Parts: sequence; structure tokens; C-alpha cells
Amino acid sequence: RKVAIVMDKRIKADVVARLQELGVLHLTTSRFSTLKKDEPLSHFQLVSKLLVDVRTLLKKLEIAGFNVKQRELSPAFFKRYEHHLQDVVKRFNAINEQLTTLLSERETLLKELERWQERKSLAKSLLGFDVDFSVLMSSQFSFSIVDKDEVKAERVVWSEDGSKALVFLGIGQDKPDLPLDFGKPSEELKKCEAEIERIRKRLGEVDVEISKILTKEQTFLSPLLPFLNVLSERFSSSLNFAKSDELVVAEGWVPVPRLKTLKDVLNKEFRNGVEVLELDEKEGKP
Repeated sequence: RKVAIVMDKRIKADVVARLQELGVLHLTTSRFSTLKKDEPLSHFQLVSKLLVDVRTLLKKLEIAGFNVKQRELSPAFFKRYEHHLQDVVKRFNAINEQLTTLLSERETLLKELERWQERKSLAKSLLGFDVDFSVLMSSQFSFSIVDKDEVKAERVVWSEDGSKALVFLGIGQDKPDLPLDFGKPSEELKKCEAEIERIRKRLGEVDVEISKILTKEQTFLSPLLPFLNVLSERFSSSLNFAKSDELVVAEGWVPVPRLKTLKDVLNKEFRNGVEVLELDEKEGKP
């Protein structure tokens, strides 16, 4: 495994001597280089933003009734993505874009459904009046729907069964709370039922699309939060190292079975003065 040994410059000689005694590290750098301060910061910022985006998406899904079951972080998942953070970002962003678009459409459809259901209730309450209300709403007169016993005006339109009356209130009164394009109640009722059926059909299709994506990406999304939390802690630790100008980094290779031993020895003997970071294996092993 390729590693980087980050250490305080003042203890470099002691660390190198101890590494030679252990005989587990094959150095590939001919000289020590100063740690770039922006590297741990950029990684930390990337993981922090991704954490926020993942939590936001999961919350939106939960509100919509789609729960992504969280699973423990497996060694296999961590090993696969530990050094491929950009791949994680790219894959999540693609998933996030699809789901956010569908969830946004779903929210719009639900609001639209609520409006049409309210309009349907209104149409049902006005059934029996063979009147185009859009014409009345565009006139100067306002009106009110009252029971038979409450009629006290001469200018009225009776319902077909005679139980209610449409009473004109005169000029200058406030208009009733009706949509301006509200036509005849019987026609409105059919229109509302057709729109409600259309919206519910599309809602069903959207829910199916969301479920398919979640099923397909379940093994990626489920352990993503614990994975990012681990990386956040790691990069936060590296960020603390990078605050000093008195640090140097040496890179080399360690046999995988001896990696834990190396970390344990250095952590025990040099406490917080040394950190072992596992790197991408972009070059051939020695």
C-alpha cells in the first residue's frame, strides 16, 4: 500500500531512524517535500459539501415518503471508494439530479392536485345552477349563494331544485372567492375530475421512477453517510497538520499486512506528531 508519512520537521530524523529499524517502509521519494496546505482543506471542503447534499436529499426523500435504509459501512465499500472521492461525487451528483428533478415535479403535482380538489368541492357545492360563473365574475355585479329562507333580494337566480338562490348584491361589493375562469358547475365538475385523474396518474409514474432509482442505487446510497463521516474526520485531522509550516511529507510503500503495525508504532511513539495517510496507487509497486 502506498502511504504518506506526515511529520513535524523537528522530529524527522527520529521518525526516519525508527522507520529504518522497523524495515517496513520502502521510500520512493529521494527528498522530503513540504505539505501543501490547500490539499487537506480542499478535500475537507469537498466532503463537507457532499455531506450536506446527501443529508438534504435523504430528508427530501423522507418527507416524500421514501426512506433510504441506512446500513453500516462495510470494509469493501470503504476500500472501493476511499481513494476515489471524485467518483463518489460524480455518481452522487448524477443520482441527486435525477431524484431532485422528480421530487420537484412531485411537489408541484401535489400542489396542483390540492387546487383541483378544492375546485371540485366548489363545483359540487354549486351544482344545480345553470349559470356560467365566469361571466358573472367579469361583470360589475357580485353575488352570494344563500338558502331559500335567506333570500331578501329581487334579483336572484334559483337553483333547479329551488333550495338555493344566487343573489346579486349590486355594484361595488367584493367579488366571491371563485376562479375567474370558473364556468358552469356541471362542466367544471367533469373538468376537475379529468384533471385530478391526470395528476394522480402522473404522480404514480413519478413514484415508480423514484423507487426504481432508489432500488438501483441502494447499495451505494445506504452506506454513503457513514462513509463520508469517516472521511470528514480523517480530512479534519489532516487539516490540523496543514496549519503548520514545520511539516514534511515522505512517500513510500508498506506491505499491507505490516500497515497496521506501522501506524500503531508511530502513533504510540510520536503521538500527534506523525500521521500515516494511505494514498492512491497510481504508480507501480517497488
